Amino acid sequence: MTPDDFRKIVLACDGAVESSHMNHPDFRLGGKIFATLSGPDQELGMVKLKPDHQQTLVDSEPEIFYPATGAWGKQGCTMIRLKKAKKRSVKSAVTLAAENLEPVIGSGKKSVKQLSPTVPSARKSASKPKPSTSPENPDHLRRVRKVCLAFPDTQETITWGNPLFRVGEKKFAGLAAGILGCKLEIPHAKKIIKLPGFSKAPYVGNQGWVSIDLKLVTNWKLIAELIAESYGLIS
Repeated sequence: MTPDDFRKIVLACDGAVESSHMNHPDFRLGGKIFATLSGPDQELGMVKLKPDHQQTLVDSEPEIFYPATGAWGKQGCTMIRLKKAKKRSVKSAVTLAAENLEPVIGSGKKSVKQLSPTVPSARKSASKPKPSTSPENPDHLRRVRKVCLAFPDTQETITWGNPLFRVGEKKFAGLAAGILGCKLEIPHAKKIIKLPGFSKAPYVGNQGWVSIDLKLVTNWKLIAELIAESYGLIS
């Protein structure tokens, strides 16, 4: 990955703008820095994460991610060796950094709350969701949407063109390229990933998140139960 690749991924976040700080490029949402480029040739990216997210990425790909030095690293600033990084890994890290920002209102810039619409009432949550640009199987999306939006205070949002389902501001399910992600109790997750079609979700699998291949897993009663478990844990 090149610095320009990193820049494109960061600026793809709705409302992100490029600025500069301490003689190197930084990227902001609502006036807050959430990513930077640094190093002699801008070969290092940085994203601001929650400490637990940082630890998950560092544990998963230590050759790519590592904490910044000093207090900044302890607060979640995470360095990325761009030459060794894959776009998928960087995109996941950037998405986490954008979603972790506190809402900022004013200055005409979009806040993180505007990236993830405010929580609707239970009555409004059943309204027609924003269309997804993800090339999902329509039947899969319809079924997942029906299950997810039946719960109170839920909404569908779009991130990177993929549908995510939230209770409040927190994700409890998501669909991308035919893979459904949801969170289970850790003992349950460890057990179920041994079955065909189930696997440990990248980066957040240690927290109980699992990936479900909907081409292989066709028991929708089971899928609905797993989504319900995820909703219960997150809500």
